[in-house]
Amino acid sequence: SGLRRFAAEARLLARVDHPNVVKLIDFVPDPADPFLVMEFVESVSLTRRVTLGPIPPGVAARMVADAARGVAAAHAAGVIHRDLK
Repeated sequence: SGLRRFAAEARLLARVDHPNVVKLIDFVPDPADPFLVMEFVESVSLTRRVTLGPIPPGVAARMVADAARGVAAAHAAGVIHRDLK
């Protein structure tokens, strides 16, 4: 069922411990409305940041490297992200 798949994904995500990956705090398996409780990260979205003007190449390279390290940590924990943006 969808709820079982969602719960399995939550268990996988809970195994990922990396500074570049938002932490899973809790999973609420309510059959009517299951949800994940995630760490709050105060920041500006990438969409908003891009509207503020060009991102200097060095900053952009660090952002991509940080994202890649987070994805690598997820992959090492068995999580395959199918919708990176």
